[in-house]
Amino acid sequence: MATKIVPHNRIRNKVGTGGKLLLILLSLSFVCVVGILLVVVRIQNVNIELSDEPVVYIYDETVIKSPERKKSSFDKALLETLRKDKNKNGANGFYDTINIDPRPPDSNVPPVTYPIVVVGMPKGGTSSITHFFRRIGKGTSHQFCGRRTFRKGMVECGALMKENVDAGLPLFHNAGEYEVYAQLDVERVKGDLHNWQGVCYFPQIEALEKMHEQYPEATLVLNKRSVSAWIESVVHHMGMARRLSYCNITGFPPVHEKYLTTDMLRDFYIAQVVRVREFVAKYPSHRLVEVQIDGDNAGQKMVEAFGGELSCWKVKNTKQDVKKMALRSAATREIRKKERKKKLENN
Repeated sequence: MATKIVPHNRIRNKVGTGGKLLLILLSLSFVCVVGILLVVVRIQNVNIELSDEPVVYIYDETVIKSPERKKSSFDKALLETLRKDKNKNGANGFYDTINIDPRPPDSNVPPVTYPIVVVGMPKGGTSSITHFFRRIGKGTSHQFCGRRTFRKGMVECGALMKENVDAGLPLFHNAGEYEVYAQLDVERVKGDLHNWQGVCYFPQIEALEKMHEQYPEATLVLNKRSVSAWIESVVHHMGMARRLSYCNITGFPPVHEKYLTTDMLRDFYIAQVVRVREFVAKYPSHRLVEVQIDGDNAGQKMVEAFGGELSCWKVKNTKQDVKKMALRSAATREIRKKERKKKLENN
């Protein structure tokens, strides 16, 4: 069969027409991509300007398990509300109206007895409190309870205590018999508002009566901080505001994060302060020590109540601490990655 020969100029014309269309499409795509990138960069610059306000973060303990979660539009809306409140009401805003020392010195105040239980909110300096008690030689649990020798090992205190309550057992059953419990709550939640998995439980809210039944003379530490700073910390900390909005906590019913407001978080926080004070008024066998952890006299307050040296108090888990932890974690992962690669090459 004879081969049909196509003139060279016809081939060039056909290719040229298709090529022109392709070039036009690529040019349009490139213009669109450049435009989108410029908009993104501009938005990021605006966000940086908004976040440059000097803020002191006194973070609770953070376990670096994954890259920092990007803030949702709802998180940004909460932060923007806080900024407006600060501009309207001054640096502290109207969120910081809680009296630091509501009870005057009284010779009838019970002595410190064990266990010592921290009954304030998470993101309220529990890492600093943990550090202090461990420095003065007290066996201290923070977030996790039990002993490694137990069959179940270490578990979140809140998860363990919820199981105990549901089973009709004492609240601190198998909790490890620590001298100090620095954080009880757990908010390990994944999913969405109507379909989430995990466990969310605040023993310091839901089970104060159970605590009194088992330890009627336990010393309670009410850790407090600037409420606006607490809300900001909750929003920044791995989506905690969203996770809290899914939980069904007394005084804080479930709500879609779209409708979560700073006022809701404020009321939730203040309600716990009031709840603890009323509980101690009902059961005066408990000694209550209130500590404003972002106050200048926080360390002195702890030393006066529990002994030790002022040097034992140190603000822990600040924003700078979290960054250092993240860098150390990234460096460790890189070292292990190289070791695995080297091991594979040797094999």
